[in-house]
Amino acid sequence: MTIFQDQPNPSAVLLKAGELVVQNLPVPELGPTDVLVNIKATGICGSDVHYFTHGKSGDYVVKDPLVMGHESAGQVVAIGSAVQSLKPGDRVAVEPGVTCRTCDMCKSGLYNLCPDVAFAATPPVHGTLCHYYKHPEDMCFKLPDNVSYEEGALIEPLSVGLYSIERGSVKVGDRVLVLGAGPVGLLCCAAAKAAGAARVMIADISPSRLKFAASYYTDSQILLDKPSPNEPNIEYARRTAAKILKEYGGYADCVLDCTGVETCVQLAVLVCHGYGYFTHPWVKFSDDAIHNRHALTANQKRWCCSAGWTWSIHSGTTCGRDCESSSGHPWYPSLL
Repeated sequence: MTIFQDQPNPSAVLLKAGELVVQNLPVPELGPTDVLVNIKATGICGSDVHYFTHGKSGDYVVKDPLVMGHESAGQVVAIGSAVQSLKPGDRVAVEPGVTCRTCDMCKSGLYNLCPDVAFAATPPVHGTLCHYYKHPEDMCFKLPDNVSYEEGALIEPLSVGLYSIERGSVKVGDRVLVLGAGPVGLLCCAAAKAAGAARVMIADISPSRLKFAASYYTDSQILLDKPSPNEPNIEYARRTAAKILKEYGGYADCVLDCTGVETCVQLAVLVCHGYGYFTHPWVKFSDDAIHNRHALTANQKRWCCSAGWTWSIHSGTTCGRDCESSSGHPWYPSLL
């Protein structure tokens, strides 16, 4: 019991698709290794939008009221009896996935693949879009003084981008193509540049997103046509791939699909170099999306899915403040 138990805890609760309300929920009681975080900033992820719009995201379905949000930062206001690394007043970024710590994946260091992970705002686990949130001490990372709460909330998607580039083995001199100019796509571009990519290209159907991308760690912005009426997805992918290969200098060493759209998944395979990497930064796509399996396997293209991030990436992103490059651009795209 803490002095905060009697405090109001307004929380954004999704009751069903299209019905989001603010409810005052009880302040959670702390276990010995838990901390109570007063959430100061929370980003809205694509999964939050899917839950609100459709009542589900991938295989996860909202069956009971669910507190939204998982990209968060805040201030520690209370700690459990055994907490040693944090104290009230500390500013922290919240890593939203709590793992079992005992399975083979956790013990091998790949805790992002824990089969029993409890991930915030993933049914039935409540999220962080609330005033007070309970979280394990070791899943909270101190923020440097020069990192704002808003930047701290973006550490989760930035970690996704960094891990995706690591999985895609991007190295100095590589050509990288990112499909989808949303926040994760842009952060993948920034991570690719940090890894030494010589040319970073980004593609989208939205001119406004590409206009922003032109100011943010990209060398080429590709406006994609929309499919013609009744045009099969694979034919659109082939037509678009041929255009990109002709107009933008050939195949990419690493292609990152940040959309999950079937045509983009197929397009990614077709514009990836032989023995190159085709990477998915934690997006979901249909079972039929990999329609051109021959193109994926014939030239030893390597298909990598990046589920979340590893501890070293999330903690390193928090503690290493390299938020500005030599060109002066911020790591974090403001007000996406």
